[in-house]
Formats: sequence, C-alpha cells, structure tokens
Amino acid sequence: MRNGRSTGVGLTFLITAACLVIAQPVHAESDQLVELERAYWDAKLFYDPLYATNLGLAVHTDRLKDFSHDAEREMNGKLGHLSGELRRLSPRTLNESGRHRKKLLLSAIQSDVLAIACDPRFAPLDPIYGAHLALPLSVANQPLEAVEDFEAYIKRLKAFPVQVDQMITNMRSGLSSGWSTPRVLVRKIPAQIDAHVVFESCSSDSVFYVGPAKRAENVLPANDCAKWISRLKETIDADVVPAYLRLRAFIEQEYLPKCREEIGLSASPFGERLYAARVRLHTTTGLTPDEIHKIGLKEVERIKGELAAIQKEIGFDGELTAFLEHMRTSKKYRAKSPEHMLSLCRQALERVKLQMSAYFGDLPETRIQVREMETYRAPDSPIGFYEIAPEYGGRPAYFILNTFGASQQPVYMLEALTYHEAIPGHHLQMALVQENDQLPDYQRYRRVSAFEEGWALYAEKLAEQMGGYEDSVQRFGRLNTEMWRACRLVVDTGIHAKNWSRPQAIDYLRNHVAFAEHEIAREVDRYIAWPGQALSYKIGELKLLELRDKAIAALGESFDLRAFHDEVLSDGAIPLDMLEDKIDLWIGRQKTKKP
Repeated sequence: MRNGRSTGVGLTFLITAACLVIAQPVHAESDQLVELERAYWDAKLFYDPLYATNLGLAVHTDRLKDFSHDAEREMNGKLGHLSGELRRLSPRTLNESGRHRKKLLLSAIQSDVLAIACDPRFAPLDPIYGAHLALPLSVANQPLEAVEDFEAYIKRLKAFPVQVDQMITNMRSGLSSGWSTPRVLVRKIPAQIDAHVVFESCSSDSVFYVGPAKRAENVLPANDCAKWISRLKETIDADVVPAYLRLRAFIEQEYLPKCREEIGLSASPFGERLYAARVRLHTTTGLTPDEIHKIGLKEVERIKGELAAIQKEIGFDGELTAFLEHMRTSKKYRAKSPEHMLSLCRQALERVKLQMSAYFGDLPETRIQVREMETYRAPDSPIGFYEIAPEYGGRPAYFILNTFGASQQPVYMLEALTYHEAIPGHHLQMALVQENDQLPDYQRYRRVSAFEEGWALYAEKLAEQMGGYEDSVQRFGRLNTEMWRACRLVVDTGIHAKNWSRPQAIDYLRNHVAFAEHEIAREVDRYIAWPGQALSYKIGELKLLELRDKAIAALGESFDLRAFHDEVLSDGAIPLDMLEDKIDLWIGRQKTKKP
C-alpha cells in the first residue's frame, strides 16, 4: 500500500480479510478471557492516543496517532493474534456470562479489523472530524493535573509536525493511485487550518494555549509556571503553527487541484466494494446498499402520511413541499439568538428528567449539560453532538449544540435533538455503560453506530410517549427529524452507490425536510465525508422497534417496558444481530418467571 500499484490490492485484501474474520465460527474461550480483554483495550488505546484522551483516560498523553503503514500493519497483526488466542480458548472453561463476553470481544475485534480496512490512510481529511481537527478538539480533555502532565502535553504538540508529514505522504500516495477526498469537502479545510495559525500564541484565539496556560497557573508553582508557559509558546510557534502552514500549502498547491469532482465513493478505485464494507460496518447487518435505499423510500412514504396529519393540525392548506417551505421560512419558527436555542434545549432537558424513572429502572449518576459548539468548527459541523464525561471526572457530559446561523435555525427541531443527544438518548445509554464497572473497560466505551444512533432515534420517538412535544409544532419537529433520518437512507446510498450529484441530494432533502438551506447543504456534505455512517440511525431504530414489538407480542400483559429498556442497554453498544439474540433470550427468561 505504499505506492500506487499496490494500494488497490492492499485495500481489497483488508476488506476480504475483515469479512473472513467475521465469517469464521466461534469455537472457544477460557480463563485467559480477562487478559485478552485487557490486551485488546491496551492495543486500542495505544493505536489511537487521542481516543484515550477524549475518554478522559490519562494514558499515552504525550503521543499522537501514527498514520504510517507500519503502524496500521502492526495493529492488524495484534488484532489477528488476539482473535486467534480467543478462538483457541475452550468453551468448557466458561460459564454463560463468560461465553457471552467472548462473543462481545470477538465482535469488537472483527469491527476494528473492518474499520481499519474501511478507513484508508491516504484520505485522512474531512471538514467535520478530519485529522487536522483532532488535536485541537482534544485539548479540552488533555489531563493537566501534575507536572508530568504538562510535560506530556508539550511532547504531544511536538509530535504534530511528524503526524502532518505522515498525512501528506499518505495523501500523495493516494493521489498516485486515484484516491482523494472530494473537492467540495477539501476546499473548506484551509479556513479551518487558519483558525489555528496563531503566531501570538498567548492570544485568546489559540486553543493550544489558553486553556492549558490557565490550568498551569492553577497547578504549577509561579516560577515553574512561567517557564512552562514560555516553552508552550515556543512549541506552538516553532512546531504547531509551521506544521499547519505546511499542511495548508500542500492542500492548496498540490492536493486541492487534483481532488476528485465526483462526490460518491463509487467513483474511487474499488469504491463499490469499499462502500458495501462501510455499510456493513455502520449497520452491523448484511443489508445491501440497494436494499437500504428501498427501505428508505418506504419509510419516507410512511412518514409523509403522518406529516399530512400534523399539517392539518397546524392549519396549513397546500402540498407537502409548500408546507415544508412554510415551516422552513416562517420567521415565527426561527430562533432569536444562540442563547434562545440553548435555553430551549435546557428547558426540554429539564422536562424529560421528571419522567425518566417511569420508563427506566437504571439511571446514570453522571450529569449532562448543554454547551455551545466551538466557533472554529461550527460552520461545517452538524447541529449537535454528545460528548461523554471524562473518566477522571471533573466535568459533566456535554450536549454540544451548534448555534451557527441561529437566526436561520428552526426551533421546532431542538426538542427532538435534545432527547436524541441527551436523555433518553445518547447520555442515558453511554453514561449508564460508562458507570458499569462490571463490564470490561473496552465494552464500557465501545462504539457501535447502529446501536447508539439507533437508540438515540428510538429515544426521540419514545419521548413522545413520555409526554414530550406538547403542541403540534413540536410534534412536527419530531416527525421532521425522523423524516431526515429516513431520507439519509435514500441520500447516502444515492450518493455512494447510485451516482447522485450534490445538487440532486440537496434537492431531495429540501423536498422532504424542513431544514434551513445551509443546514441541508451541510448535511449532504456530511454524507459525502462519512460514507455509510448516516445509515446507522434509521436501521438501528427500526431494529429496536421490531424487537420491542416482538417482546410485546410474546409476553402480552406481562411485558415490562422498563425492564425491556434496561435489558437493551445493559451491555452497552453491541451489533444488532447480537442485540436480537440477547432480547430473544430475555423474552425466554420472562416467560419462565412465575406470575
């Protein structure tokens, strides 16, 4: 994979190997399970140090991810070794819980093998979570509690130029074999880089300086603090800023002119095969892109019927497209300011808190707080994110709200967004498993998009049952966000498997979803940047609804919604096929309980 001739072959091998790992049957397990779980977690944190930092784990805090071919090959070797050791363990040495944990670990290893195959090193940049953003976004989570922490931070900054050089090398290799990021995405990146080209490093514009300097003043003795701050300024000016300038020059002068105009992954070498693998990774199903496209079209038509009923309640006469345009453009539905948006989300959060114990037996202790997104990434980022609380404590979890263009943002989507990102959505699910010390560490932080995003979309609908969406406008907002996720099935597969153009994708969303124009364009660019990820929401939600209906049909009046929710969430994020097996077993246990 180091040159143009071998890149396609290497990619084909990785995807094929990933599928073979998934296809092999599970034969074994034993006393070594705990050691294998720890070894897997250690390897994962070493491979991606910023992942550890963003979890609040004080390990490898002086390092950045190695983007070299050797590092990728080494990680694949570790995963292969762990998989082999896991399969050699005898199932007779394990109880039911141990056998279940083995399946969880094997599925995590399989997912990582597939993820590496689906994430080519030679296209590392996108304007949402690209490698150029990873370091500045991690600074707020950098542990700075002791002298060695401050030393580690400077070492990490000094590693950035090496990482930039690796990215440039990889992108050149990609260009030589026909691989590049779409031009529509790359042209946004120079402006993002400029936000960090701050020569006066004591300026409030430098995220690398302000927070860490303040922490140093609170932790270090005055003389030591002054010396460290001087070294920090020197490192930013001598290492970080020149590396960013070098990356920007490469992008503008060499990369951007050669980037592909086509937005779909199918336009890249082996793109159809890679997209199919990404669909498998993000949905944890065997569904094909064409099957998902058809599911999306069916869901769009179903939701249209529900929107028609809401349209009558609101009192608008006309076609659906005209109704959506009215909801999109009417000033009475727009936010007044960023503070107005934040206030509405905080109010929704407080309302739903009062109902949680009626629908869930297990509730997290970790607090959740609504926070405004950083200005330097807001223009090119989605409307909201969830950020878990760090392992070491010290701050709550965050629902990060993008208030960019607040005067154009419709307020009717904020309540559903709050339920999705906070409770009963991401925060409930992720904080519960993070607090569960009975699970191995890797499982407490495992990410399975189909489960997590499926749960969060399910939570939006559940919130209506919990008393949310008190008027027709808010209920429209909930349906509007569900339509958005159904459209994702159509648009994502349309872009990457059916050669849709960017205007075609934008038009489809505009005709079905009442979002602001800039939000629609931003969403389409997200699907271009992350092929397959947008499929996970609706596919996951449909599976959860299917399993709940299955449990209700099997258990009748003895069905307990609180117990069902607790069972779904008890292991954290798992693939959908494992979730189905788990709920089938739970249904069987409920049937055997005495009345």
